[in-house]
Amino acid sequence: MKRMISILFCLVGFAFGETQVVERDEMVVVAEAMHSAQVVGQDASVAVALAATPGIIVNSQGVPGGQSDLSIRGSSFSGAGISISGLSLNSAQTEHFNAELPIVAGVLSAPVVLSGFDQVVATEGHLVGTASFEIMPIDRTRSLTAGVAEDNGYWLNFLFQESLPVGDENAVVGIGLFGSHTEINAVDYEDNDLKSTRGGGQLQYLADDSQSDLIAAYQQREFGARGYYGVNPDWYADEKTEDTLFLGSWLNGDTEDSYIRSTVMRREQTDDYTLYWSFPGVYNNEHRTVTHSGVLGGRHYWQEQFALDWRSDIENERIRSISLGNHERYRGSGLLLPRVFLGQWNFSAGVRYEFFEDDDSELLPQGAVEVAVTERLGLRLSHSQSIRQPSYTELNYESPASLGNAGLENQKAETTELLATGEITTAVSWHLGLFQRLTYDTVDWIRETQDSKRWTAENLGKADTDGVVCGLSYKDLAGNHLSANYSFLHKSSDTEFYSSRYAFDYPEHYLLLNGLWQISQYIGLELAQSFRQQVENPMRNSSDSAYNGNLALHLVPPQNPQMQISFMVSNLWDDDYEYFPGQATISPRRVSAGVTVDW
Repeated sequence: MKRMISILFCLVGFAFGETQVVERDEMVVVAEAMHSAQVVGQDASVAVALAATPGIIVNSQGVPGGQSDLSIRGSSFSGAGISISGLSLNSAQTEHFNAELPIVAGVLSAPVVLSGFDQVVATEGHLVGTASFEIMPIDRTRSLTAGVAEDNGYWLNFLFQESLPVGDENAVVGIGLFGSHTEINAVDYEDNDLKSTRGGGQLQYLADDSQSDLIAAYQQREFGARGYYGVNPDWYADEKTEDTLFLGSWLNGDTEDSYIRSTVMRREQTDDYTLYWSFPGVYNNEHRTVTHSGVLGGRHYWQEQFALDWRSDIENERIRSISLGNHERYRGSGLLLPRVFLGQWNFSAGVRYEFFEDDDSELLPQGAVEVAVTERLGLRLSHSQSIRQPSYTELNYESPASLGNAGLENQKAETTELLATGEITTAVSWHLGLFQRLTYDTVDWIRETQDSKRWTAENLGKADTDGVVCGLSYKDLAGNHLSANYSFLHKSSDTEFYSSRYAFDYPEHYLLLNGLWQISQYIGLELAQSFRQQVENPMRNSSDSAYNGNLALHLVPPQNPQMQISFMVSNLWDDDYEYFPGQATISPRRVSAGVTVDW
């Protein structure tokens, strides 16, 4: 190993998603929703949970949990994001913060990755795809985690929850507190350190078929940003962000059946970026973004032959910035999607209406035809459309490395997909999908020529993405699971350029293997291994191939089955792949250890 480590164990524990070590008969099982923070040796952030999720790629500047971009089916970071309880969380300043949440992952369900028609049905979504979370029902939880990593890094997480019956036996009130603190040094460049703190509380009411939630959360992050966002790595930079979120949600019914749901949010984000360049003084950006949004929607069935999915949402975004200017804008949408069920056939056809305060409204048709060929084989042909407004960074930013473009139009996407899903046995399932995505007024950050000095936001016109996605997963009652997911992508555009930083810098081949092997009652081995073959980019100094592996060994002391001790290695092969062209953004191999106890 490149560095010596010091291992410190504290009597602590960890709840991550539904993650816990439980005793079932004579087996110790790590629950399905683990997406382990332990496997990468980091904190309880949502970005870390997403890094091990099939169907989504997290391109991190530094370590997962640092500055992370999301990509779904080859999307740029601006085309993918997060939703909670059907409400999409957007950032008017920049979608670089789309993976950011002040809520620890233990409060939320395992993410479901949605794209195309699935995204339209479940949430107003993003341009290409969404990692969709639900708020978990509160149960009694007492959990703390501590861990240490090389270069004096450490993390500490806690989740305390209590549920109390009220009134009759069907009503329960839940109260929760959560928090985490992480410090990781030298995440990529020697002076790029990360310090992250988040915390908050939640109140929940469960009664019969309804669930109501209130969550308040706050996050503060400070990190060295040398080389980030395409800036010359010879200049040091640092960044400080704050994120305050208030979210309320009410659900009546079952989202797999008839239901009605409303979710509202107020979010305030601040971003302070300072670049210590070679000119006199420093380059500094300060942004404050406030977002208010809400969604109301549901599904209703009639006589088991007809159904209607419906939804409406509205969003107000306000930004105050010394570099982007002061702006405010409204947008909203509505969806009506009737369904007809005829035997094994399911027909869906509807429309989504998008309106913008200062832009033309759009009618976006949506439709799908599904058939259950057998009890274990299903087919679906679907078509969906979506739209997004450019961020204010894309429109107005000007820095030593980047230049926005105030003339950018709204970006539109049309996706057609043929999807097959099936089960080989009750433990083994598979999927295979073929899709084509056309985007219009495609936005990307490019270098137009070899001599260009800055990345500029440009409209690349019409872009065509053809793709294949497939996966095979195994899961048994003993807690063992293994999945393999592969995607092939090909993109084309009529616009010529020298180098793309995001939309046209994509993995042509991407393979993710992950799983957990319960070796014995007290030993578990967890693996997440990805391989990517990126398209050629003249700005990338590393190989176009990446081999990113993470390995964790989990030990449960026989005398204390509520404790889990974990030893972890991230970037197992010490790969030096540049996740962003020309930028050394991957953390070197890092060894860490942690202790988990629930009581």
